[in-house]
Amino acid sequence: MPLTVLNYHSVRNNGELPLSVAVRSFRWQMQHIANKGYRCVSLEEGFYKENGKDRRTIPLTFDDGYLDNYTEAFPILLELGFTATFFVTAEFIEHRIIPWHKRPGQGEAMSWGNLREMARAGMRVGSHTLSHSRLSEIPAAEAMRELVESRVMIEQRLGAQVLSFAYPSGDFTKEVMGMVPEAGYAMAAALALPPGLMEDRYSIPRMGISVRDGRWRYRLKISGAFCPMPVQQMVNFRQRFFNGTKMKKKMEKLENAQKMHRNGKIRGES
Repeated sequence: MPLTVLNYHSVRNNGELPLSVAVRSFRWQMQHIANKGYRCVSLEEGFYKENGKDRRTIPLTFDDGYLDNYTEAFPILLELGFTATFFVTAEFIEHRIIPWHKRPGQGEAMSWGNLREMARAGMRVGSHTLSHSRLSEIPAAEAMRELVESRVMIEQRLGAQVLSFAYPSGDFTKEVMGMVPEAGYAMAAALALPPGLMEDRYSIPRMGISVRDGRWRYRLKISGAFCPMPVQQMVNFRQRFFNGTKMKKKMEKLENAQKMHRNGKIRGES
């Protein structure tokens, strides 16, 4: 599996939503990755690149289908030659609204036309169900309908195969995970993994990025310092990501920050 898969929701100028990132911050974050010699790719490409041992890519994903993914994030990705996977909730796209937002402009969703343009430019589109239901909390038959009908709708609207799925709210169980390949998907993205479930192609963990992530915190996240992984694997990644004479100092800072995180001492920006 890829070492770090990034997950965004909304990218907007004022970055006022809890899961949003300001446009200027998103631009800096993507440029930082490029400056380090890495490239953001879709989850699909990242999965197969990982199987081919290409470690210079970071899979990038977006959830829900916010309009600003098209108006703000998409141009920045094009500028840098990056790609990403956009997990869209099919009914949100159909009705151009993300229903839990009450203030005007906050809940605008992309259109099928937006997504077709993005797909032509190399972006991938995955499913995030029909209605953003938590699949573990609804009957199995209804969960399967959400999985299958969303995939079929996206494929019909875009004229392209849908290979990937993302669990709404990161919520899933072993039973739900078993439905995903039956519904026709090749892989599925989670957030943190539920207790007792191991990482595989249908439970790919992702690192969420939001307005709370300043530059130092963001560096920690993409370095793997916030990921539950073996220490040697983390060290190997840091050695690839950082360079030169400041390695030892940076490694010490990362180790200290990880210890603070495990002890629940990190609060907000540093």
